[in-house]
Amino acid sequence: MILTIDLGTSSIKGAIFLDSRPLRGLGRFIYKKQDVASWLQALDKLLSSLSWPERADLEAIVISGQGPTIVPVLKKEEVLKPLFYYQNHRMSADGDEPIESYFLPKVAYFLHKKPELASEIQYFMSAPDYIAYWLTGEAVTSLPNEAYRNLIWSEQEQERYHFQKRWFPPYAMHREIGVVREERRNHFFLQRKVVVYTTLFDFLSALVGAGTIQEGDVLNRAGMSEGVNFIMSHKPSVESLPKTDTYWRITPHLLPNLYNVGVVFDHVGRLMEQYDYSTEEAEVQLHIAKITRIWNEFSGLPISLVRLCGGQTYYADVSRLKRRLSHYPLQVLRYTQAELLGNVMYATWLRGYYHSLEESVAHFMKIMH
Repeated sequence: MILTIDLGTSSIKGAIFLDSRPLRGLGRFIYKKQDVASWLQALDKLLSSLSWPERADLEAIVISGQGPTIVPVLKKEEVLKPLFYYQNHRMSADGDEPIESYFLPKVAYFLHKKPELASEIQYFMSAPDYIAYWLTGEAVTSLPNEAYRNLIWSEQEQERYHFQKRWFPPYAMHREIGVVREERRNHFFLQRKVVVYTTLFDFLSALVGAGTIQEGDVLNRAGMSEGVNFIMSHKPSVESLPKTDTYWRITPHLLPNLYNVGVVFDHVGRLMEQYDYSTEEAEVQLHIAKITRIWNEFSGLPISLVRLCGGQTYYADVSRLKRRLSHYPLQVLRYTQAELLGNVMYATWLRGYYHSLEESVAHFMKIMH
């Protein structure tokens, strides 16, 4: 059995899979605060919800999560409040070249505000890597793709900030992080050696779980926020992309030589809930028209299909209106929690069930969607 976990911005959710099939979802465990103590309380509830047969047969845990979020860990194992990517606090570094790292400017700002803690720092870790560290005691920095090395942190940019290299755990790419330590196994009554993996960012897991792994694939992932993701083999210029009232994010894919060209609209869920997801409401119609316009106007890509996943797909009228406004066919994925499924695709590949991640994705897409 494989337990797949996603650490979101408002809750942690999970599911149990057996032989490439979902056995059951474990639901969502909500936290009101965005801090590590709240994450761990929710994780404790999720793991405690496992049945006795599931605890006996569990062999692997795979984790994805919000990002880029960074967790300062002190030498005495105290954990400070996480630093979030959307917080607009940045510090410049030595030299004229721009900093590529998502994380290091946040670390610099943190140490600028609290210089007395520099001698107490043990590690800076991403949110999913911290959860893996809590479970296993192994400190690593997950590297989903070699193209992410500078975007997470490089030694050259660490030196430009005069940071200590020991603060940043070594990279681990496409391998297990470790096994659940005895203290945690005993607490949760796990009977076997349980191996832990991370895919790092949840949006990467969602792309994989939705089968968007080749050029021309498009994913519309809609829940409390909503994004449209286009898979390309090159980085386009932002000027060539459709105009939106937010900004484009161009990042490497989990697979090499591919890029995710995406746009995200925050707080969409609140709008949809306010109007009870009714497509009779003008505000809902305008939002859906705005979303479909993005892929209708996207040029230079051989789009054949747009896949839909996330909580909004439970509302048939919303998907129906998108289908009516779309220039391309739409496929509503049957398993809507794409990040949880993507985690399992990744873990089963690493565990040797499939020869490649692409083979794992093809198998799951055949039986799940």
